[in-house]
Amino acid sequence: MIALARSELRRFRSRRLVKALVVIALIGIATTVVILAVRSQAGTPNEFGLVDARAFIEGTSSLFAIAGWLIGASLVGAEWQAGTMMTLLTWEPRRLRVLAVKTLAAAIGVFVMVLLLDFLFTGLMALVAATRGTTEGTDASLVRSLVALDVRVAALSMFGAVLGLALATVTRNTGAALGISFVYLAIVEGIIRGLRPGWTAWLLGDNGSIFLIGRDNPELGRSVWSAALVLVVWSAAFVSVATATFLARDVD
Repeated sequence: MIALARSELRRFRSRRLVKALVVIALIGIATTVVILAVRSQAGTPNEFGLVDARAFIEGTSSLFAIAGWLIGASLVGAEWQAGTMMTLLTWEPRRLRVLAVKTLAAAIGVFVMVLLLDFLFTGLMALVAATRGTTEGTDASLVRSLVALDVRVAALSMFGAVLGLALATVTRNTGAALGISFVYLAIVEGIIRGLRPGWTAWLLGDNGSIFLIGRDNPELGRSVWSAALVLVVWSAAFVSVATATFLARDVD
């Protein structure tokens, strides 16, 4: 199993989609930081402070979550479409182990990738604040909150990767997995909020927002940790359905 896990992590690192998304993220981070540095002027209303970094990190969180979902879905969807899943199962016929390792590789890979990118983004914004703006209000509490936010963004992206991989396992198609995800988050959850407001506390999008922001939501009766638990339950449910489908269906 260790050999299989190493193989899947190497495959994760070598995928062109992962490399392309990392490059796009780096370009976006560099562009944002340069703009902040150019616009920031100490002692003026445009002065950038590290206390402003939270808004930028939260603003990019949805992009990282989408990237995680896309990577997770493509890791399995591309194998089904290319026919390499059959080859892999010839070498390692224990399907449960194969799916478990693929899910673990996607979760670890996306979490580490997003965390490093977010740490880089936060560090560069801290550099801009120190050289072109202000560090007023910067203390240990602020640093801890920004680090915690970076970790939550990475964790949310990890959940997205696991859900995307599970959907792609069921549909055997990356596009179908992404389409279902879009319809559910953009349309179905909105309908549920309108027709069944009492169900809102269990929706994926709302709990993801509570977890990301890091503040309890008394209106929904959700704390940050209970929202995280709901996300775990969603992930477990998706993976369970994917596992049952993967074990029952033919691979040809």
